Amino acid sequence: MANREAVTGVVLAGGASQRLGRDKRLEPFNGEALLSRVMTRLGSVCEELI
Repeated sequence: MANREAVTGVVLAGGASQRLGRDKRLEPFNGEALLSRVMTRLGSVCEELI
């Protein structure tokens, strides 16, 4: 994407996942781990990811 502003994306991915009983970040969503999907999508519109 040309001429995009320098935007930093922040992904908060923490917690104990007590209710789910397993790591939510690794849960599949459309064939991809949820965290990976979020990072990919956010990375396409942000200059930097934290």
